[in-house]
Amino acid sequence: MMSQLSENQKGMIFALVGYSAFTFSDTAVKYIAPYYPPLQLVCIQTAIASLGILLSAKFLGGWTGGRNLREMKYHAIRALMNILVCILIFYSFTMLSLASIYAMIFTKPFFAAILAVIFYKERVNLPRWLAIIIGFIGVLVILQPGPDSFRPQLLVPLMAGFFLAIMFLTARSLKQASPFIICFYPILGTFILALPFAIFGTPDFHILLTTGEFNMAYSQPVQPQHIPFFMATALFATTGVLCVSLAFRVASASQVAPFMYIEMVWGLIFGFFIFSDIPDVWMLVGTVVIIASGLYLILLERSKRPASIGPLESASAPLAVSAATPPDKAAPQETEIRD
Repeated sequence: MMSQLSENQKGMIFALVGYSAFTFSDTAVKYIAPYYPPLQLVCIQTAIASLGILLSAKFLGGWTGGRNLREMKYHAIRALMNILVCILIFYSFTMLSLASIYAMIFTKPFFAAILAVIFYKERVNLPRWLAIIIGFIGVLVILQPGPDSFRPQLLVPLMAGFFLAIMFLTARSLKQASPFIICFYPILGTFILALPFAIFGTPDFHILLTTGEFNMAYSQPVQPQHIPFFMATALFATTGVLCVSLAFRVASASQVAPFMYIEMVWGLIFGFFIFSDIPDVWMLVGTVVIIASGLYLILLERSKRPASIGPLESASAPLAVSAATPPDKAAPQETEIRD
C-alpha cells in the first residue's frame, strides 16, 4: 500500500505516526512522574532510548560525521540544552496538563526566529515579526499576567521552549552529521549528564522553586507496575524519532512540519480521559493563537525557500527533540525530532 503513495504522502503518514508517538511517550512519563525525581526519569528513559536509537542507525544515515571533532562542541551544547529541557518538562508533568505544557513549548519557533536574528544575523521581515508578536500575545493570553490569575508554573515549560530553540539553532552548525548522529549524541550526552544525579541525588526542584530552599531528592526503587511505563515512554519516543526523521527525508518539510500540532490534539484527549484535565477558555484561545502564528511562520518559510525548510522539532518528548534536522539539512536529497 505504501508503494502506491507519493513521497509527500508517505512523509505525512510518518509524521502523523511520529508526532503521535511523542505524545504517547509524554503521557507515560506524566503518569509516573510524581513517583520519581526528574533526573532519575531522564536517566532511565535516555538509557533505554539510546539503545533504541542505536538499533535505528542504519535507517538514519549511520555514523556519518560522528567523528568530526570540530562539531563536538555543538553536540555538547545540544546535550546540555536537552537535559535542561528534560528537567523542565518532566517537572512540568507533575503540576500542569499536557495541553498547557505543549502550548508553552509551541513558542519555540518564535524564540528561534529572535535568536537567529541575534546570533545568525538573519533578516526578519514585517510579516514574520507580526507572527512572532501575535504568537507571544497568545502566550500572554494563557499566562493571564495579573495579581489574581497569573500561573507562574507555566513559566517552566516556557523556559523549555526557549532552550529547545537554542537546540534547534545550534543544529545549524552541524554540517556533516547524519540524522542519527544529530539524534544519538544529545540523547547519549543527556544520559551521561543525568547518571551522577540519578546515583547520588538530584535537587528537589519543587521545594527549590516554591520555598527557595535547597534540598536533595534521591532516586527511588522502580516499582514493578511502573516498568511497562518506562519501557513505553522509551519505545514511543524512539518510534517518534525514527518516523519523524524518515518523514523529513522522504517529504518536503513544509508538508511535514505542521503535523507536530497533532500533539495538542492528543494532549487534550489524554489529558481529559486519563488525567481529568479540563482546559479553560483562556488556555484554548491562547493555544489557537500560538498554533495559528506558528503555521503562518511555516507558510512564510515555505514561500521563501520551499526546498530547504527545516522541521520545527517536536514540541514534546524531550529526548526525542534531539533528532531535529537543522534547516539546511531538511531537504530530502540531503538528508532530525525533539526537548
